[in-house]
Amino acid sequence: MVVAKRTSKNQLTPLHPGGADAVRTRLAELGISEADVTDAVNWARQP
Repeated sequence: MVVAKRTSKNQLTPLHPGGADAVRTRLAELGISEADVTDAVNWARQP
């Protein structure tokens, strides 16, 4: 993300528009589901 200060507002601009779609496509190609990602995040957050 790039942060630009314009007047009194901050503007966030993605560095790679459509990057999230590319990630979703790659995850689908690898057979990784949304549930797999959720499980991985929950595991990583364990104390």
